[in-house]
Amino acid sequence: MQWYKGTATALSDQTTIINALTLLLTNNPTMANQLPETMRALVLHSTDQPPTVDHLPVPQPFHGSAVVQVLTAGVISYIRDIYNGKRNYPFPTPLVAGTSAIGRVVAVGPDAVKLKPGDLVFVDCTIRARDSDDIFLAAISQGFGEGSAKLMREVWRDWGEFTICERS
Repeated sequence: MQWYKGTATALSDQTTIINALTLLLTNNPTMANQLPETMRALVLHSTDQPPTVDHLPVPQPFHGSAVVQVLTAGVISYIRDIYNGKRNYPFPTPLVAGTSAIGRVVAVGPDAVKLKPGDLVFVDCTIRARDSDDIFLAAISQGFGEGSAKLMREVWRDWGEFTICERS
């Protein structure tokens, strides 16, 4: 089963990225039917400064979604050039950085009938609009259409230790 929306990476060099991911992915609490109030997330406030590890509210599930605790996330080879502005990808800031990930479902929306907490899932950072051809890479580029920019700004924005996912 594939899910759209993923999680965390990015800093100034590969070692820093690995250290940040290690910090985000270690010492995670075991879920017991209740989400924590906050999560750690790698937040890019500006392309002029390196990201920081901040504490943010854990996303809550809604219709058609699930909350996934990220277990591991990929780091693309040119992520530094995206988040330092060298590649000039369009994205809003502050931005909770991320790419595709593997994680465990920890909460589901009220309309879930098959997916359940504990399921292991792949979280794809490619997001497609339901009612148009707009597509973007969450936490990487908002794409080049008005629709994809709106979705990244208003809906599919924050990644981190936990992320909200929509069923494909």
